[in-house]
Amino acid sequence: MIHIGSSITKPDDPLNKIDLDTLYHQIQHPRQEVVQLITKLRIVRSIDKQQYSMLKKQLPYYVCGIFYPPIRKTAHFAWIDTFIVDIDHLSQYGKDVADVRKVIQSDPRTVLCFLSPGEDGLKVVYKLKEKCHDAGHFSLFYKCFASSLVSLYSLENVIDFRTNDVTRACFASYDVDVYYNPEAESIDMGAFLDFNDMEAIAQLKHSLKFTKPTEENVAVVDEPPSSDPDIETMKQIRLRLNPKQRLKEERACYVPGILQELTDELNAYLSDLGYTVVAITSIQYGKKIQLELGLKRAEVNIFYGKRGFSVVQTPKNGTSAELNQLSADCIESFLLTRG
Repeated sequence: MIHIGSSITKPDDPLNKIDLDTLYHQIQHPRQEVVQLITKLRIVRSIDKQQYSMLKKQLPYYVCGIFYPPIRKTAHFAWIDTFIVDIDHLSQYGKDVADVRKVIQSDPRTVLCFLSPGEDGLKVVYKLKEKCHDAGHFSLFYKCFASSLVSLYSLENVIDFRTNDVTRACFASYDVDVYYNPEAESIDMGAFLDFNDMEAIAQLKHSLKFTKPTEENVAVVDEPPSSDPDIETMKQIRLRLNPKQRLKEERACYVPGILQELTDELNAYLSDLGYTVVAITSIQYGKKIQLELGLKRAEVNIFYGKRGFSVVQTPKNGTSAELNQLSADCIESFLLTRG
């Protein structure tokens, strides 16, 4: 059992339950408007990445977590018994979609396997032996399982470890050759991780926490945008008002691409926990997070460097030491699940 939603950009978008047989038929024979949108997506993917990203958000989406009430928020999570592994950017790493697909579909645990909306990857569906009611346990299990697939099928760099979150969405796709095995073997989480062995869990968390990515996985930082004409105009006006005043140029902050990519997800994650996100601003090599919870305020900085992520509390007047600590813990937990 999984959930389907219709508009991922809509706040509190209501979810509806569907079974895997329905998912199979929806992927093989989508509604005509979905087929048309995916066809357009596949045309623009290599031409305009920004338009591709915008169009993709118009697709229906699937979420494997079950929520009560049926809203895609961590606070509403009830259980999960199905999960999706995202294999993407295959051509970028010299891998053929058909070859990878053949190997994945030969695995007796594979329930469904279908092309991603952009056609350069695969979505692979698996079933758990038992329902998992703990989002943290599922996140750790997912990383262990995904790592086993990397080793088993030589899928370095192409498996997305960020899909370990129970709220993670998978956009609908179109694939007439979708693979479906309703009799696939279910997966025992305990075979990958002993949740009663706290020492092993702690060691695993430590090994996963803030791991420095390989060179291939480091996001390419976009070139800084050209000067904002409005800002430039204001500078000229100030200069005309006081010609002798030397205008101090603002130093542009360098923010690693990996932090830029996480900003929207982090905002949503903190909002789901009940925080009011006052601001997320760029600072040198990092992001400043300003939060409110009730009447208390917190400020935490995230940096990214050679040793990976670091989370630093910034105790200022008006902030709560207790909330600073809690917020730092929450952000570290978020970064852990994103790897």
